[in-house]
Amino acid sequence: MREQWRAIPDWEGIYEASTYGRVRSLDRTVTVRYRSGREDQPRVAGKILTPTTKSNGYQLVQLYEGGAKTWAHVQHLVLRAFVGDAPPGCEAGHRNGIPDDNRLSNLRYCTHSEIKRASVRRHRQQQEAA
Repeated sequence: MREQWRAIPDWEGIYEASTYGRVRSLDRTVTVRYRSGREDQPRVAGKILTPTTKSNGYQLVQLYEGGAKTWAHVQHLVLRAFVGDAPPGCEAGHRNGIPDDNRLSNLRYCTHSEIKRASVRRHRQQQEAA
């Protein structure tokens, strides 16, 4: 399957997420304000963002708009771009239990209790296999 990119809701024209679980910024013009009061509007080239991996294995990226920085989980951005917002009471879950596998085919919306039950099942299977 070829990698597909879609705009991330609330970040249209700035960031996109892909079916491979990647996030990229788009080419854009930004406004820079200096202490002197002078403003500049340089063109910024888009790029694939490098995620930070938390100690629990989940990946985050920094998103910027208007000088404000926001941290966002990659799995949430991918699901929002391709599926939409989470239904009430649901959150992003990884089908295979691997928290840094953010491919669209591995993500789904599910309840917190479903995520916990799947985690317990995987843990038992790992113990039985050992």
